[in-house]
Amino acid sequence: MRVSDLKYVSQQEVHMLTKKIKNNLPFATALFILIGSMLVVLFHYANLKMGYDTDEIFTFGLSNSYFYELFSSQYDKWHPSSDYFEFLTVNNTDKFRFDSVYYNQTQDVHPPLYYMIFHAVSSFLPNTFSKWIGIGINIVFYLLICLILYYLMNHLVKNKWVSLLAVALWGFSIGAISSVMFIRMYTMLTFGTILFTYIAILFLQSKEIKLKNLLAIYGISLVGILTQYYFLIAAFFISFVLCVFLMMLKKWKAIAAFTVTMLSSIASAIAIYPAMLNHIFSSYRGTSAFDSVSSDTQNNLSKYFDIINSSFFGGMVSYLLIFLFLVIVGGAVSHFVRKNLRESATDKLATAITGWLGPLTILVAPALLYILVIQKISPFQSGRYIYCVFPAFMTGIIYLVYISAKRVAAKEQFPTILIASLCLSVTYQGFKNGNVEYLFSEQKTASNLVQEYSDNDVFLIINDEAEWRIIESIAELIHFKNIYPYSTNPKEIILPNEEKLMNQSSLVIYIDTSFDQNIMIEKIMNKYGFTGYEQLYYSGNVYEIIGYSFIK
Repeated sequence: MRVSDLKYVSQQEVHMLTKKIKNNLPFATALFILIGSMLVVLFHYANLKMGYDTDEIFTFGLSNSYFYELFSSQYDKWHPSSDYFEFLTVNNTDKFRFDSVYYNQTQDVHPPLYYMIFHAVSSFLPNTFSKWIGIGINIVFYLLICLILYYLMNHLVKNKWVSLLAVALWGFSIGAISSVMFIRMYTMLTFGTILFTYIAILFLQSKEIKLKNLLAIYGISLVGILTQYYFLIAAFFISFVLCVFLMMLKKWKAIAAFTVTMLSSIASAIAIYPAMLNHIFSSYRGTSAFDSVSSDTQNNLSKYFDIINSSFFGGMVSYLLIFLFLVIVGGAVSHFVRKNLRESATDKLATAITGWLGPLTILVAPALLYILVIQKISPFQSGRYIYCVFPAFMTGIIYLVYISAKRVAAKEQFPTILIASLCLSVTYQGFKNGNVEYLFSEQKTASNLVQEYSDNDVFLIINDEAEWRIIESIAELIHFKNIYPYSTNPKEIILPNEEKLMNQSSLVIYIDTSFDQNIMIEKIMNKYGFTGYEQLYYSGNVYEIIGYSFIK
């Protein structure tokens, strides 16, 4: 080959590369803007987070305290605030002690994997109590969910713009943002659930049983089970729908292989963490779930409908249903008109199952069935328990709009513009009408007052039937000097004859709201000789505790 030929080839390659870059530049720019906007939104709300839910404090404590014991053994004696700081953080000698995390979770009601990740990150930041540890972990899983959503949608529609819109619809939802702000395992659970959904769709569409798919199903299931037990419910319904379609296709070997794989993952989870059997069937949370089966379905569903409407659809569910109805009717009419003109092989059931019907059903039906079960067994109605199914559900809605709109107009621009309009409307209304949860911005006042009274000791009075409520205020207690936690019965209040308490000239006292505040204040003033007091603030979120400053 002559030098001139090499030069010509080189020029051709440069030209092709330049053309490829130019063609992909709009998408790359949109992708950069989307990811950047998502991160800006997340960091904005993270900065607004001022306090913690009780369960978030448990996340820190169960992950980082060294062989945690229940706080009932810590009552009726003085503690330096450093004792509580050590409960929340990893010190330099107890880094990467996953045996402690494992033990702590056997004493709780959840599997250990998320807490081990939390502990690992905390071990790189010893003696640090920060919301950014938990939020940082959640952001990583949030971005992984976005990645899976993109690949899942692009696998189904072969349209990168529609796939990007699917990511935006979920990623900018109030529910997705709230899940990142909540320092618990639910964003990780959501990642496991959407990944399992994606693998189930690939398994359905595969013409042969592939070992890599079975290994992926096994690994994802094992990780999901060891993240949150609710994964078992979501995976069951996804598996059920998948197996129904496999039966319709008469793929008996695939059903057998899938079933054995799932049972193996469950058996492995039990072998790794046998405490899960006790948690599910015997713990207070497990028995509570079984007892809740007789709960008020209509009332529960109504509450979850409101949560779903505000958290994921900007209060536009009614309009969305009308929109979906019109799009589906239009697509169906167009389909049957064309079908009468020309029958094709794509109308066969088997092709539909592996083509669009199976994936669409796997995205939508398990989510609805999951919500029906969760509204029965969840300890209370909260978005956290249903976050995990919404990436798939919202992707299913976009997929439904896409395949319906494509039958109305074959050109790609029509469904893309329709979906973009839907995403913009829902996102706008979501930010306009919705409220991101778990920020506890009202606790900013409490935090400021804590700093003002940080040189004081604290007398903490808790109901003896709920001694764990000390957790409610532990993030504040670490800023004081010494703490005297004490529990008594609201019906028969007995205050301690403790010398230091008797001699305090001024004291901050936290009182559990399960007590009659007036009666408790009167008893405190008579017992310890205080002449005046000032209510400072409410502390906590579920079981509130009121802070007072007493003086002599």
